[in-house]
Amino acid sequence: MRHLLIIILFCIPFSCVTAQTLDVSNIQWRFQDSTLYISGEGDLPKIPFINNIEIPWDSLKIEIAKLVITGKIMSIGRRFFVGGEYSNLRSVDMRSSSVKKIDSTAFICCRKLNILLIIRNFYQLVNRQVS
Repeated sequence: MRHLLIIILFCIPFSCVTAQTLDVSNIQWRFQDSTLYISGEGDLPKIPFINNIEIPWDSLKIEIAKLVITGKIMSIGRRFFVGGEYSNLRSVDMRSSSVKKIDSTAFICCRKLNILLIIRNFYQLVNRQVS
């Protein structure tokens, strides 16, 4: 006796998914001379794989060449700076911050990123195994 397995996939176009605004009320930001400055307290949150999240500086992502993180930002979450969207990001300076932990995918696919300045007390790069 044969059994037929039917798998139905529901595909929803990304344009139909309602964008959600990321809660970044714990940070302040400004953009000047191709540099994004982020300061504040707490964590920069994780971004889900299906990125329908709006970040306040979304319209500037392609223009950002340098990122400066200052203040009491403690960690940078998964996929927070996804490379395809930050295609011109070349350097990240966290020397004046409290960043202690960076997810290994925080800057995934940022192909032009070649300088990452971190503080002396930095202690953890969270590495995830892909299964």
